[in-house]
Amino acid sequence: MLSTKVKAVPEVQSQPEAAQGFAERLNHLFAAARRADGTSYSVDEVVRWINAHRSPTSRDRVATLRRADTSQSAPEPDPAEAAALAEFFCVSPTYFTTPEPAAVDGPLQDRLIQQRLADYRAGTIPQRLYYLFTTIVRADKRPYTTAEVARWINSNGGKITTVYIQKLLTGERGKNPSEDYLRWISRFFEIDVRFFLEERPVAIDGLRQSAVILLRNRHIAELVQLYAQLTPGQQDAVHGLITKIVSDNAAENTP
Repeated sequence: MLSTKVKAVPEVQSQPEAAQGFAERLNHLFAAARRADGTSYSVDEVVRWINAHRSPTSRDRVATLRRADTSQSAPEPDPAEAAALAEFFCVSPTYFTTPEPAAVDGPLQDRLIQQRLADYRAGTIPQRLYYLFTTIVRADKRPYTTAEVARWINSNGGKITTVYIQKLLTGERGKNPSEDYLRWISRFFEIDVRFFLEERPVAIDGLRQSAVILLRNRHIAELVQLYAQLTPGQQDAVHGLITKIVSDNAAENTP
């Protein structure tokens, strides 16, 4: 994928024009910065990163910025908000403000984002938690919510709140929380608590860990056992059928 040029904007703009220009540049980042498999970064991923590292925002707020809502209830982005969005995509802080920013190199931005994520593995506790929530995801590729994690922990003998996990992610509960909390979070993600304690823990195989969590569901575990008893040709046929059903469902749910 080649670098893509960003549309230039006049230096003097009305508020609606400024909001529209900001939305176009933000949407350009979402379109240009794609992973190696071609998928784009979601609003949820951007919001989760900003909430863990910068001033809190919300999915609705970012969605509002993307559609250039200029109503009274939707204030225009402030400099800190624009800087946080630029920082997630690893572009210059002036990306949203300069009349004609440099072209966006999508593959380069993705490599920078992925490298930053890899570095978080050896970072602070909030950064390591962000790494876990980003690397080990649900079957629909969305991250597990803090409510899902808290619910599982509380149902299996632990005690933690959704708010507390969220504060661990943002660093509001300090950089060194109780090891007992980290142990329970590790159990949810099916990893060793040493991930939080070692200076540089090994990389996590997100696909494998995501599958291990799914196998807690008895019906999924039974399906895997049945699938393993099929011949290679039958497995290919079942795989093709399931893939088509999932693809059709996704197409139906796409606006």
